[in-house]
Amino acid sequence: MRKSVRTVLSLAIPLALAACGGSNNSTTKPSEPKPVEPGVSYPVETEIGDVTLVGTSESVVVRDTAGTQQKVRIESFKGIPYAEATRFNHSDTVALEDGYATEFGAVCPQTALTEIRQSEDCLNLNIWRPSNLEADQVVPVYVFIHGGNFENGSGSDPHIHGDNVVAQGQLDGQPFIAVTFNYRLGLLGSTYKDDSKGGNFGIGDQNAH
Repeated sequence: MRKSVRTVLSLAIPLALAACGGSNNSTTKPSEPKPVEPGVSYPVETEIGDVTLVGTSESVVVRDTAGTQQKVRIESFKGIPYAEATRFNHSDTVALEDGYATEFGAVCPQTALTEIRQSEDCLNLNIWRPSNLEADQVVPVYVFIHGGNFENGSGSDPHIHGDNVVAQGQLDGQPFIAVTFNYRLGLLGSTYKDDSKGGNFGIGDQNAH
């Protein structure tokens, strides 16, 4: 009889613990919020004087000061020509014209592999701006000159795109405009020329910008 009582007790105790929630070692992980997905992009027009440019309204996901993902809409204008030049001559600025600015322009010839077409007709720039700017609103303009030892790189390199930083500034209430651009590289950018301006055409392109 004693043996049977012990057996019943040994079975009853684990069952009672299980009914009360079991071991204290069990933990329930809180469910993580689903990541916010960017929205769709679509064309957007802007008037600059008498010129109409068609750019892109982009949806970018960034985090607010509390670490929560937020969807922010910005505008981009890519591949805008700012100067033109013949080989081994300094560039001259060009007037802005009507057109589409929805794709990156050609990058300057270089030895590095690029996903975008290379061409000597490469003096173009890219602009990212907040989508909610007023027509007369004054904001800082951040111009980034890409690196690469004057041999490689472009204003369209993915790691210097201005979409995320402009979206973050807009979300934080500190709006600004970001600009990147191309300048001539290698021999096409720095061949010596015996004239009053010298031969550093890449630096000349930066000044023309």
